[in-house]
Amino acid sequence: MIVPRPSVTKRSQRGARAATLRLALLLGALTAIAACTQPTTASPKLIATGPATVSSGTSFEVHAAIDRADQLTGSVEVTLAPATGFSAAAVSTSADSATLVVDVDAAVTPGDYTLTFNASDGTRNVTDELSVTVSGPAPASIEIELRSLLLPTPGDIGFPVPEEVHVVSMVPGADVPAEFSQARFVPGELVVRFAPGAALARTDSLTADGVRFTPVAVGTGGGSVQVLKTTAALSLEQTVALAATVQARSDVISASPNWLFNVHQATVRYELQWHYPAIGLHNAWSVTTGEDNPVVVGVLDTGYQEHPDLDGLFVPGYDFANDDDDARDGTGGFSHGTHVSGTIAVNLGNGPGATGINRGASILPVKVLGDSGSGSFLGIMYGMVWASGVEVDGYDMSLFPENENPARVLNLSLGGRTGGCPDEMAFVTQTLADAGVVIVVSAGNDGQDIRFYAPASCPGVITVGASGPYDYRASYSNFGAIDIVAPGGDSTYDYVSASLPFLASASGPLRPAGVFSHYGVSGYAWADGTSMAAPHVSGVASLLLSNDPSLSATDVKDILLATATPMTLTQCGLPSLAQCGAGLLNAAAALGADESPWPGAPVGFVDVYACTEDDCSDLDEGSEPIVSLEQDMSRGFTYLSVPDLTAGTYFVDGYVLSEDVHPLIEFQWDARVIQLEAGDVNDLILEAWPD
Repeated sequence: MIVPRPSVTKRSQRGARAATLRLALLLGALTAIAACTQPTTASPKLIATGPATVSSGTSFEVHAAIDRADQLTGSVEVTLAPATGFSAAAVSTSADSATLVVDVDAAVTPGDYTLTFNASDGTRNVTDELSVTVSGPAPASIEIELRSLLLPTPGDIGFPVPEEVHVVSMVPGADVPAEFSQARFVPGELVVRFAPGAALARTDSLTADGVRFTPVAVGTGGGSVQVLKTTAALSLEQTVALAATVQARSDVISASPNWLFNVHQATVRYELQWHYPAIGLHNAWSVTTGEDNPVVVGVLDTGYQEHPDLDGLFVPGYDFANDDDDARDGTGGFSHGTHVSGTIAVNLGNGPGATGINRGASILPVKVLGDSGSGSFLGIMYGMVWASGVEVDGYDMSLFPENENPARVLNLSLGGRTGGCPDEMAFVTQTLADAGVVIVVSAGNDGQDIRFYAPASCPGVITVGASGPYDYRASYSNFGAIDIVAPGGDSTYDYVSASLPFLASASGPLRPAGVFSHYGVSGYAWADGTSMAAPHVSGVASLLLSNDPSLSATDVKDILLATATPMTLTQCGLPSLAQCGAGLLNAAAALGADESPWPGAPVGFVDVYACTEDDCSDLDEGSEPIVSLEQDMSRGFTYLSVPDLTAGTYFVDGYVLSEDVHPLIEFQWDARVIQLEAGDVNDLILEAWPD
């Protein structure tokens, strides 16, 4: 069958109808798409967030987030709508947020409240609501530190009391400035470490920036570390600049001024040893006294005097200040090195009037400071190397007698302001520490950051700050990247020992709280300073090594820092606790000993009275305290907390009963009137004095 083909005209008509249909469908689809994407008009929003529960008489923060949606223009202000008992003020604002502090009146009744917050640009306003529950006034509290003038000392547990009272004042002269805040150096001298094989012969010279230097022919000038001297008159700034020029030479490893270091000790007077109970020494002795495995401690200082208490403690030393083998201190009076040594070690066989920390240690006296209290940079480093017995590149020990008693611990109660740790000293301290030598140094007494001082800022050392009798950092103590704090004395506080009733007949029972140790050839004295703090750490380090000789220098440091008692921010007295290191030295914890209280310690009491008058004049003898607390004062001070108080005025009465401890101080007392607002935490120190 043959189907006839449609005519051209009919095909064209059907194609036109189809095209029209497709166009209609396309237009419909586009219309639908347009309808789906048509923008809607968004409204600005305010989202207020804050705590669900608050207390009357307190404040809280509300964060208000603003979605402007392009309809809030210009500056937007967020406010709290009027609400009885609530008021708010913005503390920060930006284009899209605000933070407000809302004050809740103390009279607001506990219950549920809805607060309305407004955001406005002056023409348009948006709001949000925040629901809060008011629970009533927030409790206030008083945190009390009660201090007694009566502190525990080793004299309370059987050590004899010396019958002489020495009061000495160390008057600074031209060579011993009262404060060591200024860098000091040997004029015209550089300490230079040459590259191997490049050291100068005695007849050679070196010129830097037109200044000629020649080697100094002294005992501590051998090896590749040498002292170079010029006759040119140079300031400190010029000397530092020349050192930098010399160090830039290809045959030189390091160069610096020959800095002068000094003792870190202040005035001296007499008293007993409150500072050993402060570190728990009597408990540490239950683990070891240091007698089983004797340790040698090198004391790099002014030398020593032959005090009968210390007889048999000293092994042969050396004098690097005068280049001879007599390490004795020639002052004839107060000996800084002897005082330090007497804190580190003791020989009970001598019947001592004062004790040291390690009963079995020997002291290697290394005189690196002259009798004036100053010593040179290079002499101190040679003294460290010789005392340790460690071979250190660049230091020719053939110039000196052999050290037959190398020290495991070095105590350096000295230092100077050098702008940081000189490269050569950093090399020596790190080399010795890597070899297992524990290096303990004092932080300094300028109340400044140790980053400016050496050896306090050197690597491989344990840097020690000072505390007083109530565990506060002494105001003179340097701070910063120190490692630990130990008793160094603080004469701004007074105290009395139960062992010293006879002092009342002289100048009263009170004495400034210094560190008590040996004076002259037969006496005793106390002194303040980080110089006195460092030997406490050296002594405990030597106990650790006696208990476990396998410990490395790093092990000893880690143990001391890990077992230190953390300080509070108030005790540290600085913006950050990191500036006081790991905290307070704790000998008992370091040795793993149980801590026991002071037997027969005085008892502290605190009574708190509520007052109706601002001056508490409404109180009388018949008034009853609302809180009474009682606690043994095993450290001579204690902490007590009085929580859950309402806002108001209070009379806080603290007193210490010590009639069974000291016949002259039977009752000590202090009191304060304080005002508390809701939520306050009042830190209160009560310093009890004899009534």
